[in-house]
Amino acid sequence: MRYALLSDVHGNLEALDAVLAACSRARIDRFVFLGDLVGYGADPNACCQCVRALDPIAVVGNHDAAAIDRLDTSYFNPHARRSMDWCRAALDDSHKRYLRALPYVVRVDDGLTLFHATLHDPESFGYVTDEIDAMMSFHCLDSQLGVFGHSHVPDAFRCDTTGIVERIPVDAVALEAGARFLVNPGSVGQPRDGDPRAAFGILDTDTRTVTTHRVPYDIETAQRKIHAAGLPRLIYRRLAVGQ
Repeated sequence: MRYALLSDVHGNLEALDAVLAACSRARIDRFVFLGDLVGYGADPNACCQCVRALDPIAVVGNHDAAAIDRLDTSYFNPHARRSMDWCRAALDDSHKRYLRALPYVVRVDDGLTLFHATLHDPESFGYVTDEIDAMMSFHCLDSQLGVFGHSHVPDAFRCDTTGIVERIPVDAVALEAGARFLVNPGSVGQPRDGDPRAAFGILDTDTRTVTTHRVPYDIETAQRKIHAAGLPRLIYRRLAVGQ
């Protein structure tokens, strides 16, 4: 089984289209969506329509939760809060119902656990950015692999049989027996690791590997749409630099 791991689309249809085109060439059997389908970008409805058509195994992200009034946005920065107000007004009711039905955590038969932010407290939407954060989620991981998003940065952690947690290279993760792993495939629509290309991952359960991939997309068109929607300048400017 080959799973495509998609996270943090954030209403960026151009990035999503580029990732789906790459997935069509990669013999994908099933799609996994790790949250934040909406927010920031100018195409929340089109992105919802595309992802729903994939029938993915999916979890809710913090921007998704905010779009359906499940999350207080007072802690969002002003740019994110303004874009969320716009998104909430623009989003079709059918897509809001879809987002409302998404769980915080999903466990899949192939030894796979999905969540958006942290596994130990998924509804608070904290971050896994270092070994200490990862250790807290490993304490709650009862499968070999947990995949997540939220930070918009590709990342991977390994926990051995003694409980020692280390950060490991994320490009190609070998899921060796006896260890557990947390992998973030990065963001489709809002990369923040200095690489503006759209990011996604592939889990191959036959080869027991997780690989991360980058694809270029039409950033200028995505920027023009955000600008035309009257959304904050920072949101479209950051796309070009991946920050």
